Amino acid sequence: MSEQDARSSADLTLPGLVHDLNNIFETISDAAELLASDERWRELAGTLLRSVDRGRRIVGVYADQNRAGAELSEVVDRAETFLCTGGRNSVDIGRNCSKTVGSPGATKGHSIVRH
Repeated sequence: MSEQDARSSADLTLPGLVHDLNNIFETISDAAELLASDERWRELAGTLLRSVDRGRRIVGVYADQNRAGAELSEVVDRAETFLCTGGRNSVDIGRNCSKTVGSPGATKGHSIVRH
């Protein structure tokens, strides 16, 4: 294993994995396009390209969920600030701050109790 491969395998963050998987998909896609030029391998090339498309869609869903989670956390943080500085009602805000290892930006658990 090269030093670069060792460094990239240590990056288990979602953005790092998405980047690495997209690089792999690009390599497979390039190889499939080369295979498609030969009649004997055209069917295999089509299968590879469909698999790459499916893999990219799956990776995209996870990347989108991670971005949406970060946005939700920002909204809850703003709501907390608004409720705590409003002064009209007493509000207790509890947080469950467990994070998933290797998933920066994982959302915090929130609960708001109004008195």
